[in-house]
Amino acid sequence: TWFELTMREMKGGIVTTALFNLLRTSPPNRRDYPVSLKGNVVSDIIGVTGDFALNKEEVNLLLIAGGIGVTPFLAMLNALSKREKAARGDIVLVLSTREPDAMLTLIRRAMGKVPPTVTVKIDLFTSRPLDLDTRTLKHENTSLSVFKGRVGPEYWKPSAREKEVFICGPKAFADAAVEGLRAIGVPSEKIQREGFY
Repeated sequence: TWFELTMREMKGGIVTTALFNLLRTSPPNRRDYPVSLKGNVVSDIIGVTGDFALNKEEVNLLLIAGGIGVTPFLAMLNALSKREKAARGDIVLVLSTREPDAMLTLIRRAMGKVPPTVTVKIDLFTSRPLDLDTRTLKHENTSLSVFKGRVGPEYWKPSAREKEVFICGPKAFADAAVEGLRAIGVPSEKIQREGFY
Protein backbone atom coordinates (compact mmCIF):
# COMPACT_ATOMS: atom_id res chain seq x y z
CA THR A 1 0.00 0.00 0.00
CA TRP A 2 1.09 3.58 -0.53
CA PHE A 3 -0.21 7.10 -0.25
CA GLU A 4 0.70 10.47 -1.69
CA LEU A 5 1.74 13.23 0.69
CA THR A 6 2.23 16.90 -0.13
CA MET A 7 3.74 18.88 2.72
CA ARG A 8 5.88 21.80 3.68
CA GLU A 9 8.56 21.56 6.34
CA MET A 10 7.56 23.64 9.33
CA LYS A 11 10.45 24.99 11.38
CA GLY A 12 10.18 23.35 14.78
CA GLY A 13 7.43 21.00 13.57
CA ILE A 14 7.58 17.58 15.18
CA VAL A 15 6.14 15.53 12.32
CA THR A 16 7.44 17.44 9.29
CA THR A 17 10.96 17.67 10.77
CA ALA A 18 11.05 13.90 11.29
CA LEU A 19 9.74 13.18 7.77
CA PHE A 20 12.11 15.63 6.09
CA ASN A 21 15.07 14.19 8.04
CA LEU A 22 14.15 10.74 6.71
CA LEU A 23 13.89 12.12 3.17
CA ARG A 24 17.30 13.76 3.47
CA THR A 25 18.90 10.41 4.39
CA SER A 26 17.07 8.39 1.72
CA PRO A 27 18.62 7.84 -1.72
CA PRO A 28 18.01 10.63 -4.26
CA ASN A 29 14.74 10.18 -6.13
CA ARG A 30 13.27 11.42 -9.35
CA ARG A 31 10.22 13.65 -9.51
CA ASP A 32 6.96 11.68 -9.39
CA TYR A 33 8.83 8.58 -8.27
CA PRO A 34 7.63 6.94 -5.03
CA VAL A 35 10.03 7.24 -2.12
CA SER A 36 10.50 4.35 0.27
CA LEU A 37 11.44 5.57 3.70
CA LYS A 38 13.50 3.37 5.96
CA GLY A 39 12.43 3.89 9.53
CA ASN A 40 9.17 4.79 11.13
CA VAL A 41 7.46 8.04 11.89
CA VAL A 42 4.51 7.62 14.20
CA SER A 43 2.10 10.47 14.74
CA ASP A 44 -1.30 10.74 16.31
CA ILE A 45 -3.97 12.22 14.09
CA ILE A 46 -5.62 15.11 15.84
CA GLY A 47 -8.60 14.97 13.53
CA VAL A 48 -9.93 16.05 10.22
CA THR A 49 -11.90 19.25 10.50
CA GLY A 50 -13.62 21.64 8.21
CA ASP A 51 -17.02 23.12 7.51
CA PHE A 52 -16.78 23.77 3.77
CA ALA A 53 -19.72 22.26 1.90
CA LEU A 54 -20.44 22.27 -1.81
CA ASN A 55 -23.94 22.87 -3.16
CA LYS A 56 -25.16 19.87 -5.12
CA GLU A 57 -26.39 21.70 -8.21
CA GLU A 58 -25.75 25.46 -8.43
CA VAL A 59 -22.20 26.64 -7.77
CA ASN A 60 -21.28 30.31 -7.75
CA LEU A 61 -18.04 30.32 -5.82
CA LEU A 62 -14.99 32.42 -5.10
CA LEU A 63 -12.34 30.06 -3.72
CA ILE A 64 -9.32 31.83 -2.22
CA ALA A 65 -6.26 29.69 -1.43
CA GLY A 66 -2.90 30.55 0.04
CA GLY A 67 -0.42 27.81 -0.90
CA ILE A 68 -1.40 24.41 0.43
CA GLY A 69 -4.67 26.04 1.51
CA VAL A 70 -5.85 24.86 -1.92
CA THR A 71 -6.42 21.38 -0.41
CA PRO A 72 -10.16 21.67 0.40
CA PHE A 73 -10.74 23.20 -3.02
CA LEU A 74 -9.07 20.24 -4.71
CA ALA A 75 -11.65 18.04 -3.00
CA MET A 76 -14.46 20.34 -4.21
CA LEU A 77 -13.22 20.28 -7.81
CA ASN A 78 -12.86 16.52 -7.66
CA ALA A 79 -16.42 16.16 -6.35
CA LEU A 80 -17.72 18.36 -9.18
CA SER A 81 -15.99 16.18 -11.76
CA LYS A 82 -17.98 13.21 -10.48
CA ARG A 83 -21.35 14.98 -10.75
CA GLU A 84 -21.30 15.01 -14.53
CA LYS A 85 -24.04 17.36 -15.72
CA ALA A 86 -25.78 17.56 -12.34
CA ALA A 87 -23.79 20.68 -11.45
CA ARG A 88 -23.76 24.05 -13.16
CA GLY A 89 -22.34 27.46 -12.39
CA ASP A 90 -19.21 29.53 -12.12
CA ILE A 91 -16.07 29.17 -10.00
CA VAL A 92 -13.20 31.60 -9.58
CA LEU A 93 -10.18 30.06 -7.86
CA VAL A 94 -7.67 32.61 -6.57
CA LEU A 95 -4.40 30.89 -5.73
CA SER A 96 -1.29 32.51 -4.26
CA THR A 97 1.69 30.15 -4.28
CA ARG A 98 5.46 29.82 -4.41
CA GLU A 99 5.04 26.46 -6.15
CA PRO A 100 2.90 27.20 -9.21
CA ASP A 101 3.79 24.11 -11.24
CA ALA A 102 3.07 21.68 -8.41
CA MET A 103 -0.21 23.41 -7.55
CA LEU A 104 -1.44 23.53 -11.15
CA THR A 105 -0.62 19.84 -11.54
CA LEU A 106 -2.72 19.07 -8.44
CA ILE A 107 -5.57 21.25 -9.75
CA ARG A 108 -5.47 19.55 -13.15
CA ARG A 109 -5.72 16.11 -11.49
CA ALA A 110 -8.54 17.22 -9.19
CA MET A 111 -10.60 18.67 -12.00
CA GLY A 112 -10.76 15.37 -13.86
CA LYS A 113 -13.92 15.84 -15.89
CA VAL A 114 -15.54 18.95 -14.46
CA PRO A 115 -18.81 19.16 -16.41
CA PRO A 116 -19.03 21.67 -19.26
CA THR A 117 -21.92 23.29 -17.36
CA VAL A 118 -19.39 24.64 -14.83
CA THR A 119 -16.83 27.30 -15.80
CA VAL A 120 -13.64 27.55 -13.79
CA LYS A 121 -11.41 30.63 -13.86
CA ILE A 122 -8.06 30.31 -12.12
CA ASP A 123 -6.23 33.48 -11.10
CA LEU A 124 -2.73 32.42 -10.10
CA PHE A 125 -0.50 34.80 -8.13
CA THR A 126 3.18 33.88 -7.93
CA SER A 127 6.64 35.37 -8.01
CA ARG A 128 8.12 32.18 -9.46
CA PRO A 129 8.50 31.24 -13.13
CA LEU A 130 5.90 28.89 -14.55
CA ASP A 131 6.48 25.85 -16.76
CA LEU A 132 4.58 26.31 -20.03
CA ASP A 133 3.15 22.78 -19.85
CA THR A 134 1.29 23.51 -16.61
CA ARG A 135 -0.35 26.56 -18.20
CA THR A 136 -2.54 24.18 -20.21
CA LEU A 137 -5.28 22.77 -18.02
CA LYS A 138 -6.87 20.82 -20.90
CA HIS A 139 -10.43 21.79 -20.01
CA GLU A 140 -12.39 23.86 -22.49
CA ASN A 141 -14.45 25.45 -19.72
CA THR A 142 -11.36 26.51 -17.74
CA SER A 143 -9.16 29.58 -18.05
CA LEU A 144 -5.91 30.50 -16.34
CA SER A 145 -4.56 34.01 -15.71
CA VAL A 146 -1.12 34.45 -14.16
CA PHE A 147 -0.29 37.51 -12.04
CA LYS A 148 3.16 38.39 -10.74
CA GLY A 149 3.51 38.81 -7.00
CA ARG A 150 0.90 38.71 -4.27
CA VAL A 151 -2.85 39.29 -4.29
CA GLY A 152 -3.23 43.00 -3.64
CA PRO A 153 -6.26 44.97 -2.44
CA GLU A 154 -6.82 46.23 -6.00
CA TYR A 155 -7.60 42.67 -7.17
CA TRP A 156 -10.93 42.26 -5.37
CA LYS A 157 -13.72 43.14 -7.73
CA PRO A 158 -17.35 44.05 -7.15
CA SER A 159 -18.34 40.81 -8.92
CA ALA A 160 -17.18 38.94 -5.81
CA ARG A 161 -20.23 40.30 -4.00
CA GLU A 162 -22.55 37.81 -5.69
CA LYS A 163 -20.37 34.78 -4.95
CA GLU A 164 -20.19 32.48 -1.98
CA VAL A 165 -16.63 32.93 -0.67
CA PHE A 166 -14.39 30.24 0.80
CA ILE A 167 -10.91 31.10 2.12
CA CYS A 168 -8.15 28.74 3.23
CA GLY A 169 -4.55 29.72 3.82
CA PRO A 170 -2.13 31.17 6.36
CA LYS A 171 -3.63 33.63 8.84
CA ALA A 172 -2.04 36.81 7.40
CA PHE A 173 -3.10 35.82 3.86
CA ALA A 174 -6.67 35.01 4.92
CA ASP A 175 -6.93 38.22 7.00
CA ALA A 176 -5.85 40.29 3.97
CA ALA A 177 -8.39 38.52 1.74
CA VAL A 178 -11.22 39.12 4.21
CA GLU A 179 -10.23 42.77 4.55
CA GLY A 180 -10.14 43.21 0.76
CA LEU A 181 -13.53 41.56 0.32
CA ARG A 182 -15.17 43.58 3.08
CA ALA A 183 -13.74 46.77 1.55
CA ILE A 184 -15.77 46.13 -1.61
CA GLY A 185 -18.92 45.32 0.34
CA VAL A 186 -18.95 41.52 0.60
CA PRO A 187 -21.04 40.76 3.70
CA SER A 188 -19.41 38.68 6.45
CA GLU A 189 -22.11 36.00 6.18
CA LYS A 190 -21.00 35.28 2.59
CA ILE A 191 -17.41 34.56 3.70
CA GLN A 192 -16.45 31.15 5.06
CA ARG A 193 -12.96 30.59 6.33
CA GLU A 194 -11.12 27.46 7.38
CA GLY A 195 -8.50 27.42 10.10
CA PHE A 196 -4.97 26.89 8.76
CA TYR A 197 -2.45 25.97 11.40
